[in-house]
Amino acid sequence: MAEHKLSKSRLEIRTALSPDVVLDIAAFVAGETRVEGWKHNKKVTILLTDRSEAASSFRIGQKRPLLMFDVTTSTTEGATTVVTSIEDFATIQSTIGGFIPAGPKTMEGYPWYHQFLTNLEAGVRAKDPQAKTAIIERDLG
Repeated sequence: MAEHKLSKSRLEIRTALSPDVVLDIAAFVAGETRVEGWKHNKKVTILLTDRSEAASSFRIGQKRPLLMFDVTTSTTEGATTVVTSIEDFATIQSTIGGFIPAGPKTMEGYPWYHQFLTNLEAGVRAKDPQAKTAIIERDLG
């Protein structure tokens, strides 16, 4: 996967909820997430591409994938740890009069992914108010 300043963005959760419950919340939230003003809202499809006991994989796309990500769980000492991770993504480069200006590329599916992280965090906290959560957009090291 290519690098992008947001490619390591993730949600980390430690909760008393079981992995099954967390993955069910993730699947529900994925189907309900919309981003106000995002150009792909009406055309985008969110697919659960794989589900196991401990993880789910999703693809946000139209005719081509915009972003693929995983929600992975593990259980230790009676608590479930949840981590999301971007596995692949598409970028776009804006143009001005046919010229590509110097500047960063935009991760196309990121607005939806960020909203999904916010919604998943809220969904888990609704069932477990004591859950410890952190949305990390960029690693600082």
